[in-house]
Amino acid sequence: MLFEHFEGYDIQKVRKESKEEGRDLLLIKQVHKKMEKGQVADDIADDLVADVKSVQEIIEAIDSLKERNEEYDDEKVLTIWKQLVASASL
Repeated sequence: MLFEHFEGYDIQKVRKESKEEGRDLLLIKQVHKKMEKGQVADDIADDLVADVKSVQEIIEAIDSLKERNEEYDDEKVLTIWKQLVASASL
């Protein structure tokens, strides 16, 4: 059959995940911009009304890209950030 292996998906779940990823990417962009201006994690968190721990994790993810001499990319930072969060929760 044509749809024998078709797996449906929950559109509400997909939308929610997309919104969350969009918010995370926006936060990453804002943190990066403020880092370039020389601000520290606490000040960035205050300015963005964000969790200090999240800002510190994002900065750590950005720094790890720099250590690897990789070009800055929001998506790469998001991937590294998610890995940091996942490893911290273990």
